[in-house]
Amino acid sequence: MFSDALPFASNYVCELSDELHRRYAGRSLGKTQQGWLSYCLTGLLLTGSLCWAAFERTGLGSYRVGALSWMFRSSKLPWSGLLQASVSLLLRWHKLPQGVLVADDSDHRRAKSTTCIYGAHQVFDKKTSGYFNGQCLIFLILVTDQATFQVGVRFYRPDPAQRAWRQENARLIKAGIQAADRPKAPALNPDYPGKAERALSLIEEFCTNHPDFIVKTVLADAFFGTRTFMDAACAKAKCTQTISQLHADQLVVFRGRKMSGEVAPFV
Repeated sequence: MFSDALPFASNYVCELSDELHRRYAGRSLGKTQQGWLSYCLTGLLLTGSLCWAAFERTGLGSYRVGALSWMFRSSKLPWSGLLQASVSLLLRWHKLPQGVLVADDSDHRRAKSTTCIYGAHQVFDKKTSGYFNGQCLIFLILVTDQATFQVGVRFYRPDPAQRAWRQENARLIKAGIQAADRPKAPALNPDYPGKAERALSLIEEFCTNHPDFIVKTVLADAFFGTRTFMDAACAKAKCTQTISQLHADQLVVFRGRKMSGEVAPFV
């Protein structure tokens, strides 16, 4: 139970506001916004969830559900700059000059009848080979010698036109229709970038916002293991290597010497 925000949460939000002002002139947080954000951070820590009703109950009614949700929906908070300003604070507080960026994706199951949650779509279930209604998040993690934390996130949404074409194309293939007689794939829609494009945009955003930070390596799983992604990731992060999938029995070249991937010092 709590009635006021925890002191360290309030102090953090105050410094976050100052960092926003330094990075984006005139975009600091107002007193009401600072109080709301401090209260929400306290609620997150104490309830382990992002739920306005839980915040109201645990917070002894200091804020009502309507007030909490109104601030989230209607207040003109500089959402796009909050995360990068927070990352800047962490990099400066912990004196982190270099590290490794890790890109990955994560699927989250939602209710079957979901119609109003952003980006919800039919997601392939690797465990059952079926499908479920859910969201797909592309995220970027920073790994350093002292700390590991998230530095970026994007929603992935499949292109409805491409999805419909793949389903119809699979049906026609099963029916024995030759490739020449099947419809061509529709043009890529820039409003629906792929997972690799989302990951690259996160890498570019991080490097643009933190130009003095040295990215030693970019890591990603096998899904991102294409030459296009690796070359683009190296260019955006200004690093010399991107690793998508590496087996222990593979040889890599490190400072002119060949060594096993199991012992190569990438991080």
